[in-house]
Amino acid sequence: ILLSLGKLGAKDVLLSYICHPNVKPITKEIYLPHVAYMEDGEIKDTLFDGYLFLPYVAFLYDKYKKRPLKKENWQHYIDTQYLDGYNMDALEAAVAEVSEKLGLEDYKVSIYLSILYPVTEVNEFGIVDGRNLDFSKLEDRKAALKWLIDEQYKRFNEKEYKHLELKGYYWFTEEINCADIQLLELLQLLVLL
Repeated sequence: ILLSLGKLGAKDVLLSYICHPNVKPITKEIYLPHVAYMEDGEIKDTLFDGYLFLPYVAFLYDKYKKRPLKKENWQHYIDTQYLDGYNMDALEAAVAEVSEKLGLEDYKVSIYLSILYPVTEVNEFGIVDGRNLDFSKLEDRKAALKWLIDEQYKRFNEKEYKHLELKGYYWFTEEINCADIQLLELLQLLVLL
């Protein structure tokens, strides 16, 4: 499920996996051949125009079971998106290089950020708005999702990227779990945010 902040703005979206303990952060050099169509090492044209940042499945799941992640884990995921010189910063640098090489003034690519699933078994998520959230309560799950979206939005804006444009959020779970009786209300909240 992709929640858009307006027009989606991308035709070809690259899945940009981050946040795995055994995988190095993404560099500009890794992004460059995805941002640009290249021949013999030369930038000839643009390539992917959208990038979905999402965590590796191993970060969220233990085999087929969702990990009961807490605020510190969610914060680690957010921090990993914005590692100095890597991941989002590296993408910005690659797009800037392609834009300059091709003479594309104001060239931007679309960015989509992941929304993590608030697992109901987490009864001490961490402090948000002065209270420790308990995911057995719908209001606390909503508060955590709002915090996650707001924090990602704030961090993205603080970076003042010139070539990246935040276009929406992605419900990473990619499923509707009918056993989670609060899920439809959570999804409705996301549409309203």
